[in-house]
Amino acid sequence: MNRQILIFIIILFLIGSSLGIFYPKKTQAGLASGSVISDPVHTAVTTTHTISTTAGWVEKAFNDYIKPIAITILRKAILDRIVDQIIAWISGEGDPQFVTDWQ
Repeated sequence: MNRQILIFIIILFLIGSSLGIFYPKKTQAGLASGSVISDPVHTAVTTTHTISTTAGWVEKAFNDYIKPIAITILRKAILDRIVDQIIAWISGEGDPQFVTDWQ
């Protein structure tokens, strides 16, 4: 359970950092001439790579951890509902929800 919580927190921070939520404070450092160096192509390539890597990691975490848990919960809910219907039918509370006359 602790591993799942840790993975959830890591995913949250990865998504938050890729969206710009967790960034350090801006500094006042700059070039002597006052101009800012910018490389939009490198920034675009790096951002695309970061997003695709994060998306792959999130998909793997979903398939490895969240999906099996969701399937288990769904199976249990369906089985519980079937059991409740059978018990209600045996108790005489309504008509059965399955075939009683095979002919």
